[in-house]
Amino acid sequence: MNFRKFLTFSAIICALFFLGLGLQYNNTPILQKFMAFTEGLAGIEAEQSLNWQRAFYLLSAFVGLGALLLYFFAKNLSSTRYGGIFVLYLVLVIVFITALIL
Repeated sequence: MNFRKFLTFSAIICALFFLGLGLQYNNTPILQKFMAFTEGLAGIEAEQSLNWQRAFYLLSAFVGLGALLLYFFAKNLSSTRYGGIFVLYLVLVIVFITALIL
């Protein structure tokens, strides 16, 4: 398996994991308690609770679709450039999702 396929396959697995977290968020009290604990560590009060379910859905969609689009449209790039663009894309997605849920 080459580097591009490995990155794309890993991103699809992560996207499916985030989709699973989004689907199970309302049914799993442990996950809700963990996210409330995370909010407490960040100094966010209970009345300003974040919309974690929407964040998981958006993260799943952006990571999965972005990895697939990059795989299909960046065929002529070297592995180093492909990896750099992939990492830059993930950083931008994480910043966007963080700004959106805050």
